[in-house]
Amino acid sequence: MYPYSIAEQLRARGRDVVAIGEQAALRGTPDRQVFALAQEEGRTLVTDDVGFRSIESEHRARGEAHHGLVFPSNRRFPRGQPRPVNQPHRSTPLHSVGM
Repeated sequence: MYPYSIAEQLRARGRDVVAIGEQAALRGTPDRQVFALAQEEGRTLVTDDVGFRSIESEHRARGEAHHGLVFPSNRRFPRGQPRPVNQPHRSTPLHSVGM
């Protein structure tokens, strides 16, 4: 799980971002429900949980579109050294992280 501060910083930059862990009622929600909620709200899901791949595959096999599933690379966006969202990894230009 990513720190809530990432969602806060993205919102401060004008992005419409929700972190599941910020909402007490959603903590511990099963992955299938999280995926369904993201679709209902028209949101792209950003996660390290590769279990979402099978959920997405089933969704696609039914011919249903979805709003996106992103698995960030730890190599490209290291999580071991916290820094503000507006300071990406030195080798990552801003345009490649969508800012």
